[in-house]
Amino acid sequence: MISDYRNDNRIILKFSFLFVCVLFYLYYGFYKIIFVHPDVLGTDFSHYYHASKHFSQNKNFYISGFWYPPFSVLLFYPFIKINIKIATWIWFSLSHIIIIISFFLMYKIGSQINRFSSLVAVACALLLSMPLYLNVVSGNANIYVFWGVILMTWLLAKKRASLICVIISLLTHIKLYPLFFLLVFFQKNYFKQIVIFLASFLSLGFLSLMIFGFDTHYHFFTHVQSLPDVIGHKYIFMSFSFVLRHMFYDNSDLVSISNISLLIFLLTLWYFRKRHCNDMYKNQSALLTDFFLLIIILVMVLPTSWMFYHSLFIPIFYFIIFLFLENKLSLKDLNIFLILFPVFSFWEIIVYQIPIPVSGMTMHQIFSNRLEHPALFSIFSSLPFFFNFIFFLWLIGGYKKIIDALSHYRF
Repeated sequence: MISDYRNDNRIILKFSFLFVCVLFYLYYGFYKIIFVHPDVLGTDFSHYYHASKHFSQNKNFYISGFWYPPFSVLLFYPFIKINIKIATWIWFSLSHIIIIISFFLMYKIGSQINRFSSLVAVACALLLSMPLYLNVVSGNANIYVFWGVILMTWLLAKKRASLICVIISLLTHIKLYPLFFLLVFFQKNYFKQIVIFLASFLSLGFLSLMIFGFDTHYHFFTHVQSLPDVIGHKYIFMSFSFVLRHMFYDNSDLVSISNISLLIFLLTLWYFRKRHCNDMYKNQSALLTDFFLLIIILVMVLPTSWMFYHSLFIPIFYFIIFLFLENKLSLKDLNIFLILFPVFSFWEIIVYQIPIPVSGMTMHQIFSNRLEHPALFSIFSSLPFFFNFIFFLWLIGGYKKIIDALSHYRF
């Protein structure tokens, strides 16, 4: 009798939580964007839109605000005959379609094992993600990268690694940084995947060259080199390279810092994989765990990282929550995660709404008046990196346990 009562309470609690997640999605994904801040909708989308317009007029589209490979223009080319306001709302709708498809894909990963656990896990991981809604409101092409990461996670869980290489090659022609994900295949038994990537990447590159010509690609490579110098003055610092650069008063070489920190984190990952992965079956689970660690490393190291890159953590959150609901991870295992998850998911609320004790200002106010509060700015602007670093250490610390937990399932 007591056991049935407890089970009923748990079911009611889970349904209540699902209801809250849906309300959160409707408020931050729709209501707040449409009725509270419609003026900021599509700020990044406008750069893609005007770049596509310039391409149709045979003009150089590598002007201020557009930093992406030529191939990315094709994604926005269909909008050029439409008024920019209408085009922005269509893009807004497409972004939500991507979110719904991503929700369904992640749900399907664990639904064969436990539908309810999978539903709760994906609702918690995805619907509560404010960084994802930042992607939606800005209209940035990162929504495609997010979708690609979800697809790659689904394919890794289903052990269809070869298709992942095609996705990586396509995403690299939209934004450069997804090329980093190819590192997950830089190990034994994955030579075929590297070949597939090269064939796909070169084919798309040839197509891009045929459409846009050599001069446009030359403009892109010369233009993009100045991006790190520009981006640091516009956004809240998040990566290791910018934290160090700020500590050394902007005199340090950004590229060198990024490369050195990348090497350190990758060697750490290699060490733990070498230590804990012995047989092929576990290597499949390790491949998925390695992919999650690479996502965190990317966000920590990438000089242009900003708040909405935390949306790439959503598949990691999904698996951690799912494993907890399936009793493969305990509350003790999740001690640090339970602190980090709300920090990553609700960082916008923390930055804009919560005043700092003593100063009485929010972090956003400090960031906006950084010259008046240099010490506070240095501390709080570096927090995202340190939270990412703690998350990396936590996942590395539980590397073997997570691999063992994943090994119990055939998704």
